[in-house]
Amino acid sequence: MSLLKILGFIPWVQLVKNAPRIIDMSYRLREELRRARENKATVGEELSQVEERLDAIEESLSSQAELSSRLAEESAALSRAIETLTFRVTALLWTALAALGLAIYAALR
Repeated sequence: MSLLKILGFIPWVQLVKNAPRIIDMSYRLREELRRARENKATVGEELSQVEERLDAIEESLSSQAELSSRLAEESAALSRAIETLTFRVTALLWTALAALGLAIYAALR
């Protein structure tokens, strides 16, 4: 087929009539494509920010777990120290009472 025959199939009158609408629609389409690209870039940035936040949260949870472990160890050590101190104070009180009893016994004799 020749080029002139192919061009004869195009409805030129309708094409010229609708040219303003076609141009307007092409501008709109171009604008929507631009917005879609910007949104895609924005979504990528938001995803990277979310990933950074999740990494920070994981790091924070890890350090909090380590801190909780240390606090538990220190609490156990403090509990053992209090038990030892209680035993020593009790032993000291019994020794003091025994010494007082002996002193009174010796004084009364």
